[in-house]
Amino acid sequence: MICPPALCGPNERFVNCSSLCEPTCQSKPNQPCPPVCGPPKCECLPGYVRDQGKCILPEQCPSADPTCGPNEEFVTCSSKCEPTCESPPNQLCILECGPPKCQCRPGFVRHQGRCIPHSQCPSADPKPTCDPNERFVECSSLCEPTCEWPTGQPCVKKCGPPKCECLPGFVRDQGKCIPPDQCPSIGGS
Repeated sequence: MICPPALCGPNERFVNCSSLCEPTCQSKPNQPCPPVCGPPKCECLPGYVRDQGKCILPEQCPSADPTCGPNEEFVTCSSKCEPTCESPPNQLCILECGPPKCQCRPGFVRHQGRCIPHSQCPSADPKPTCDPNERFVECSSLCEPTCEWPTGQPCVKKCGPPKCECLPGFVRDQGKCIPPDQCPSIGGS
């Protein structure tokens, strides 16, 4: 059973197969639209565009696109998953249009309200402060020199997790990096 057409407003008509790309004041002319039926609803008559829920003539549309900030562009079909420093661009995202608005240009991500190159995003994990005679390394040794193994024990040359490691010429003893001659087993204190 087909329900009677809804009461449509001025310059509208009821259609059983609605367009997924009904023209609006923000849409660009000749924008490609998939030939797929949307739900039955009221659509603007040919020659009219939708603006704030009403069908008006294109010349009645408010002024052009808003001014966007640096590295932004106005888009009529905004992404619901705009890339940010915390959520980079290659994340999974539902391909669905959000409202027209300014979004970051390709190659830029939003950070603190501004669009910046992804390379300028702050590091998610700031490097920790290391103790004296240590340095932070991204590729740590799995066999750091100790008082028991001053030249490092035999092990596979493979990167360990990022961490603070003894500077060259120091060995780890009881959690601290000391010169080898201060090791208790070598005759130090």
